[in-house]
Amino acid sequence: STHQSNMLASDRIKGFQRALSEFGVPERPEWVMHSGDFTSNESSGAELGDWLLAMKERPTALCIVNDSAAQACVARLIRGEVRVPEDMSVITHDDLPIARFGVVPLTAVSHPIDETAEVIVEMLIDRLENRSDAPPRCVNLKGELRVRDSTAPLIT
Repeated sequence: STHQSNMLASDRIKGFQRALSEFGVPERPEWVMHSGDFTSNESSGAELGDWLLAMKERPTALCIVNDSAAQACVARLIRGEVRVPEDMSVITHDDLPIARFGVVPLTAVSHPIDETAEVIVEMLIDRLENRSDAPPRCVNLKGELRVRDSTAPLIT
């Protein structure tokens, strides 16, 4: 649902802001693009690439909502003569095959699909058998960072 999608996007933004604060990196709200819909795809990735290419001062790293939007953005950046990762690092979520085999293999947060499915089935069975009126539960599962060719080392 839209509400759940917005909650997930909000959680990701809060986590991003927390990490910036932890490492003493100033927030740059003008560098945050909200696609308006969490179901971002190739067209929103291309739009992001165009938006970045039009900037006078650009960020050196991007965190993009999903693999297809990220690959479309990377393709647009490369066409605009922005080198990935030399000029701009890119990280994404999901780690679908397109992340590994696109224009530039993308560094991605991989989600534990089997464990996620297991938790969903357990919660569904519990809800059906025991507590159909119980409030929803939030379960956090640990993802894994898959480092590939789209991220450059930090310059200190």
